This record gives sequence, C-alpha cells and structure tokens, in this order.
Amino acid sequence: MNAKEAIKICEKARENNKRANLSWANLRGADLSEADLSEADLSEAYGNNFYLAYFGQHHCIAAGEYISVGCERHTIKHWLKNYKEIGKKYQYTDSEIAMYGAWIKIVAKNLTVKE
Repeated sequence: MNAKEAIKICEKARENNKRANLSWANLRGADLSEADLSEADLSEAYGNNFYLAYFGQHHCIAAGEYISVGCERHTIKHWLKNYKEIGKKYQYTDSEIAMYGAWIKIVAKNLTVKE
C-alpha cells in the first residue's frame, strides 16, 4: 500500500465512522500534512521513522526532515528556530507552546537533526 492508497483508506473509514487500518502501509516519502490520522492504526506501518502527536490544538506529524503541526509544514530546523512565534500566531497558550516545543526537540534529536 502506498501513501495515496493509505489516505484514501483513511478518508473512506472516516466516511463510515470506522478506524482506518494502515497496518503494513509503506509511508516512505508520504506527505501526510493534510491527513487526519487521529483514528488510524499505524501499528505495523513501515518506512522512514515518523512521529505522531497531539497536544490539544493540532495533530503533529514528523517524517524525514519535516514536521507538520496543523496546516503549518516546515523543516525540523525551521520549527526549532520558530516554534514559539508560530504558536503565538495561532494563539497557543504558553503551556501548549512548551509542550509542542518539547516534542519538536525530541523529534529533532531522534531524527538526528542538529539544532
């Protein structure tokens, strides 16, 4: 299964109020910045390392050199430098900015991106 097929499965599942099963999906190189994966089963998905998170406002997806938080998609290096300003732009609380910032730093460390 490729990324386009995975997104179609998610959309179809959402239409039917069901969970999408993306077990064994190959998400290598997938741009999931517009995908709502909140109910997706990614337990056996493979490809490059990717990280998903949700801290109250927007879903976060990190893969390769990019992180998407809501509709904002930037390189990890850009997020490391600008997450506070982006959070303020979307009226995040100081606590939310700190949580998203901590997650971005963890992702950067685990994907071996230098600050």
